[in-house]
Amino acid sequence: MERLKIRVIAAFVLAIALAAYGCGYSTKGGLLPSHLKGIYIEPFLNKIDITAEVSERSRYRLYRPHLETDITNEVRKRFIYDGSLKVVSRDKADCVLKGGLVSYQRSPLRYASDDSVEEYRVEIAVELAFEDLHNEKSGWKESSFIGYDTYFATGAQVSTESSSLTSAVEDLARRIVERAVEIW
Repeated sequence: MERLKIRVIAAFVLAIALAAYGCGYSTKGGLLPSHLKGIYIEPFLNKIDITAEVSERSRYRLYRPHLETDITNEVRKRFIYDGSLKVVSRDKADCVLKGGLVSYQRSPLRYASDDSVEEYRVEIAVELAFEDLHNEKSGWKESSFIGYDTYFATGAQVSTESSSLTSAVEDLARRIVERAVEIW
């Protein structure tokens, strides 16, 4: 009887140890090529032509001043948080991320019964280029990489376009880092 108790306790402790060992997520180890340690993030450029007409309803493209700076800062912050690649100066980098803001849109998503807009979707699109400085054949480009968020203009969950834009920038930065470190 005593042996059975010891075996049950040992099995329980082993099960807990294995479960604890399996808990956790990390992108470290194997997804990035081993020679990529440091990344230089070039300041994102504003490539939105604000004078170009878009449609009859919205004559000109939307633009928020310094949005490209906010994107650059958030992408840097997200790489630091992720830790897979160290953010470094250009001369110490193994790879470079270049980007340009190509679109910022606010679109109605849901209407009320009186045809007023209840919910909007804020969408930011950037073009990206990831360059491996040690291997010219390695790397990738994206022509329209998107981050977005939604917000309610009315009702109990009302929010502002500005706070939704901040969330969209955070979403975009998260997606950029995932693309850079996980898809190899």
